[in-house]
Amino acid sequence: MDGTVHTGTDGMPSLLLFDTTPGGAGNVIRIGDHLERIVEAALARVGACECGPESSC
Repeated sequence: MDGTVHTGTDGMPSLLLFDTTPGGAGNVIRIGDHLERIVEAALARVGACECGPESSC
């Protein structure tokens, strides 16, 4: 999987996710089906992060 931020003609950013597996592995579809839960879990994880700006959680 990979992704990028794309700015549309309206100037609003969008997150574009895509499978990097030839033919697709279906992971992006599964993420889309559970996007709200995934974003909540990601926010909880980084919200409790004590890492500095020079590192990553």
